[in-house]
Amino acid sequence: MKKFKFNLENVLKYRKNVESYEKTVLSGYNGHLLKLLDELEALNRDYERISEEFEELSSRGITVHQIRSSHAMMENLEYSIERKIKEIETQQKLINRQTNVVMNAIKDAKILDKLKETKLEKYKKSEDKSNEAFIEEFVSYQSLTNDKK
Repeated sequence: MKKFKFNLENVLKYRKNVESYEKTVLSGYNGHLLKLLDELEALNRDYERISEEFEELSSRGITVHQIRSSHAMMENLEYSIERKIKEIETQQKLINRQTNVVMNAIKDAKILDKLKETKLEKYKKSEDKSNEAFIEEFVSYQSLTNDKK
């Protein structure tokens, strides 16, 4: 009985490696997105803290210098928040694009996997037929030798 050999095994391995690589890239993009979201959350907390401090100082009396300083810090944080939101949007676009790349890589590998399964099934059927023919031949030979005795 000969061993099953899939002609496109190297291509299948290559496509699976590509799929694995693209998934790793996507994972990196998702990790970076989580980091950006954490940074945005920290910026929002800082803005809330400074806003509350400003409200507290305003209720007790505040100098013009403190007003300008608080507004400058809040404007700076607003700008940082806007920039961070744009970074997050850009990162989400990268993730969407990479998700499509991963889906295509998965499809490419699945196509060859399916082809391999089909060829393996054909191989098994062929081997079964070959084995059946051998058994029939063996049985008929045995019956011939038994008849001669």
